[in-house]
Amino acid sequence: MSKGLIQSGLWRKARAELRRFYLLFTSRLYSVLILAALVCTLAAKLFHSVRSSQAGQYIGWVLADIAVLLGIEISLALICYMRPRKWVFRLATAAAAIVCTWSFINAGWLIRTGKQIVPTQLFPLIRDPWTTAVIIIVNLIKMPAVAVILIGVLTLT
Repeated sequence: MSKGLIQSGLWRKARAELRRFYLLFTSRLYSVLILAALVCTLAAKLFHSVRSSQAGQYIGWVLADIAVLLGIEISLALICYMRPRKWVFRLATAAAAIVCTWSFINAGWLIRTGKQIVPTQLFPLIRDPWTTAVIIIVNLIKMPAVAVILIGVLTLT
């Protein structure tokens, strides 16, 4: 870093802004996870709508997802507001992590098969995780570009 940048105070201001941004998002980590779930879902459905030449139906497809994720976010925020305890924030974060995981799995399933996943299709993941992991890895190998895009979208959020 140049000495002029440090002495000008620009570095201190930027660092203070980053710290404020960090504190804002770490205090509401459940909101960040819900946002990641929303971005992942929107990206996967946009990819699917373009791939299947149905881009005109994209808004209709995502309105329900936006409503559900917004409802979950509002519920978690209200619960954390009503009971500002450490264990409540942890439970809200765990619930948001489950929703984000579900969204990521659903996005991958939608991209690979063209259909959304239903909960009964997740039972093999719980019953036999090793076999399911092999299937997932094979699917990632078969569609590497889509896998990179999906993982990239998830890591950017």
